Amino acid sequence: MPRLWQSRLPPIGIFVLTAAAAGTLHVHEISRLQIYLWVYIATWILLAVFTLPMLVARAIPFTYSEVFREAWMAMMTAFATETVLVVLLMVAQKTKELLSKRDLKSESADSAIDILVPTAYSFPSVGILVGIRFILFASWFIGAPLIVAEYPPYA
Repeated sequence: MPRLWQSRLPPIGIFVLTAAAAGTLHVHEISRLQIYLWVYIATWILLAVFTLPMLVARAIPFTYSEVFREAWMAMMTAFATETVLVVLLMVAQKTKELLSKRDLKSESADSAIDILVPTAYSFPSVGILVGIRFILFASWFIGAPLIVAEYPPYA
């Protein structure tokens, strides 16, 4: 728990960077950014609010609402930073809390959490797809959209 404060700092930095970028945009550029933002938000809501918590709830002995309630802050932080790295400690802590609530906590469960949660960082994530999608958006935004033949180098 002493290192949990470190995982709460990235959203503040993201806010500062976003505020600086917003201050340098022209009005006509903002309307073009809306396309990317709406698609990004819709995809995030579909995956984070419905699909992923339901899949997790089906695989473990917890309900959808328990999983969603405990994962909310980690999901918001991962959404803001687009990386799993900053929320690994938070996910491990919330997982241990869920196990404690159901009296499923044990030394072997804690050990498994400490080992398995950090391995999530090495697996491909939705953030990679978002990065690829951003390349396509950025090329469209500057007026030089990529053609399908140019996609493979970015995959």
